[in-house]
Amino acid sequence: MIILDTNVLSAVMQRVADPVIVVWLDRQPPQSLWLTAITVFEVAFGLHLLAPGRRQSGRTVEIRHVQIAGIAAARGASVATRNTRHFEATGIQLINPWNQPA
Repeated sequence: MIILDTNVLSAVMQRVADPVIVVWLDRQPPQSLWLTAITVFEVAFGLHLLAPGRRQSGRTVEIRHVQIAGIAAARGASVATRNTRHFEATGIQLINPWNQPA
């Protein structure tokens, strides 16, 4: 089970999806990829708050990272994120799709 952090989802929501993430996602079994309600909220809330020219450029709030880490720990899941430093102290397994072999 891999829980996708907001930045992974945002990478494919851009006008031009990040090809590194598209390839990485294509390599994962679909049934292994999950979103939390927190990530869905972050995307919806972020798009609502940001000016149209800045939408999807990324925005984080610490408590949401803690909540995502808690969900991952409870499920024995990994978290896929570019911002590994936000999760390092939690002890959960992290995957940085941007650092995976091509």
